[in-house]
Amino acid sequence: MNQIAEFPEFCSAIRRESDPSDHDNSLFIGLSKGGKLYAANNSGSMTLATNANSFCCASGFVIYVTSAHEAHFIPLQALFSVLSAGYTGDRKVESEVRRVERGSRIVTAVSSNMVLVLQMPRGNLETVNPRPLVLEVVKKDVDGYLFPPSPVFQGVDRRIYSGQWRKAFLSCRKHRIDPNVLVEHNPDGFFSDLPKFLEQIDDVDYINLFLTSVGCVGPREVVGWSDC
Repeated sequence: MNQIAEFPEFCSAIRRESDPSDHDNSLFIGLSKGGKLYAANNSGSMTLATNANSFCCASGFVIYVTSAHEAHFIPLQALFSVLSAGYTGDRKVESEVRRVERGSRIVTAVSSNMVLVLQMPRGNLETVNPRPLVLEVVKKDVDGYLFPPSPVFQGVDRRIYSGQWRKAFLSCRKHRIDPNVLVEHNPDGFFSDLPKFLEQIDDVDYINLFLTSVGCVGPREVVGWSDC
C-alpha cells in the first residue's frame, strides 16, 4: 500500500481536498488534539496553526478559528502550490483574518449562502458572512462559462457570461464590498456584457452608486465610457 500523506502527529479531524486543476493531486488537512492544524500531501506536511480549535473547507478555502478569537481563510490553491514546490515545516501561508467572538467554534460553512456558522460558548449558533466567502460567490456570478463541446464550435473557445450582474451588485452593496470588483475581476467580460449589466441594474440610484465607486478605471478608449 502506498503512503499518500503523513501528519507529524495523530489528527482526530481530517479533511481531504482535490486540486481542481489536477484531481489526482490530493491535500489533507488535519487537526490534532493539541490544536495544531496541518496540511499534508505525498511531498510532506506543514503546520498552518498551533492554536486552532476547529476548521472546515469551503469555497476554495481552509477556514479555521483559533484560541486568539480569529477566523483565518487560507486559499487551498496556495497550499497546493506551496506543498507541490516542496516547502514543508512551519512556512507561513498568507491568509485573510477576521475577529470572532471569544470561544467561537466552526460548525459548518455554506458556500452558496456565503455563510460561516459558528457555535458560541453558551451553546447558541450564529452566522457571519466573511468577506472571502462573499467575494467567491460574487466572482462566480460574473464569471464566464464555456459552451460544452460541439461540432459547431469545434476548436473555438467561445465564452458566454452568467449575467448575474444584479445579484452580484446587491451582494456587494449588502456586504459592503467595493463594487469595483465587478470590473476588476474580469474587465473584458464586464465590457462585453455591459448592455446586460445596464439592463439588469435598471435603478438609476444603483447606477450612480456604481459609477461613483468605480470612477475612471482606465483610459477612455479602453473603458468605453464617453467621459471620465
